[in-house]
Amino acid sequence: MKISFLGAGWLGFPLALEFQKAFPEAQIAASTTTAEKVQELNKAGFKGILLRFPERVMELPSEILESDLLVLSIPPMSRRQPPSYHANQIQSLLNLIPNSTRVIYTSSTSVYPDLSQTFTEDFLISENQTGHAGIWHAEQSVLQHASHNLIFRLAGLCGYDRFLARHFSGKKNLTNGNWPVNLVHRDDVIRAIKQVFSLQRSGIYNVCAPEHPGKQEYYTQQCLQYGLELPIYSPDLSAGKIISSAKLMSEPGFSFLFPDPRQFTYTRTSLQV
Repeated sequence: MKISFLGAGWLGFPLALEFQKAFPEAQIAASTTTAEKVQELNKAGFKGILLRFPERVMELPSEILESDLLVLSIPPMSRRQPPSYHANQIQSLLNLIPNSTRVIYTSSTSVYPDLSQTFTEDFLISENQTGHAGIWHAEQSVLQHASHNLIFRLAGLCGYDRFLARHFSGKKNLTNGNWPVNLVHRDDVIRAIKQVFSLQRSGIYNVCAPEHPGKQEYYTQQCLQYGLELPIYSPDLSAGKIISSAKLMSEPGFSFLFPDPRQFTYTRTSLQV
């Protein structure tokens, strides 16, 4: 089997390492945007590829074109580019990929609109009712490319060096304190993708820790636990959305290692403000 990872970054690299363990006979290629990371990928036993993604991709290396499985883990760059940029990236990539290639796309739960309700994969998202039009269009491209493709809508990624509480520490007049957090540890994302793929599933899966403490409770508790200055929230009775992972949890062989965000583990350096 030939496997390619487009975007071997914070999530894609450890995910590729897990697939390497699960499929030791597979030929695995992985792309990165820096020459230094290419060397790191080669040392890990992959075919490292230096590859940058413009808005419209016109060509791809043969290692990627010949893949049996293609994992797309490319961030949408929402803060720097319009929503159409990421949508065009994914569509142009898929235009080059044979329909026989199975595609896994790491999407985001930000595709759900900001409504105070629980969201499952059955919720009908449209261009006019989505939290991120670019991601929604990218998802549509993946689904239309082939019926065997997989989309994982990932909640806020945490764990290791991603300790979100440090961004709220010491802040004042924060809003939406009652809104539930929708977070997931990277280890659970990797386990979910590997397990669902091994079951030969297709379609869409939410990946979010099933416990949802409120933002004020959660970030205050995290700052207390790690000795950081507390955040200050303004009184707010509004509610927010909850992302359900019931579909994922119903799959045989899968359970969350970290069902409660309050129990996430981190590297020591990430705890510094």
